[in-house]
Amino acid sequence: MEGNRKTLQLNALIDYFADGKKAEFARMIGTSPQGVNTWLSRNTFDIELIYSKCEGVSAEWLLTGKGEMLEKKSEDFDHPKQENAIPKMQSQNAISKHQNAIPKRHPKNHHIEYDDSLSHLTGDFAAPDSEPAGEKVYIALLEAKDRTIAAKDEIIRAKDEIIATKEAQIIDLRSFVDDMRKQTAVVQSNLDELREAMREAQKATKKASVVHDAEDVVASRK
Repeated sequence: MEGNRKTLQLNALIDYFADGKKAEFARMIGTSPQGVNTWLSRNTFDIELIYSKCEGVSAEWLLTGKGEMLEKKSEDFDHPKQENAIPKMQSQNAISKHQNAIPKRHPKNHHIEYDDSLSHLTGDFAAPDSEPAGEKVYIALLEAKDRTIAAKDEIIRAKDEIIATKEAQIIDLRSFVDDMRKQTAVVQSNLDELREAMREAQKATKKASVVHDAEDVVASRK
């Protein structure tokens, strides 16, 4: 499932919250149907958006795919039936027996203390969680977002290194091309000089031939 986990999760969300209708699901979470289709094709989705719009969805399930898709509501938890509930008299005795468990407010710093001896009790006798569930969820989402940002930053750094390498190669190539152009210009200049020298040599040879022919004519008349 891990390979296409988010696609399967997104389809499950669409089936549950919108009866399998992508357009309806997109409208519900405030995005476009094209956006939902893109998520499905790319095996991704916006965790924070879905968590904020899909009531009751589990943050752990969104982040890891583990556990149930929906969080259990308070009424879903197993409570003792009414006939098995603690009688009122027993409740009063429990309160009297565990008076130290009742939050005590210090006059100066208003700090509240709880007695761990009531950790086995539930309901009004249980000490509150040290961290609200909502905060845990948002902390988990923020940590996931931080990991995503760090991964993207690493990709950007790698791309910057590639771009810097390519730019250095382009500079070297331009320098090489400039050198080749200079050398070509030198060679062309040498060729031009050689051609000019050959023309001068041809002229001199032709002139010498004419002079020689004239001398032969003069010699023959004598």
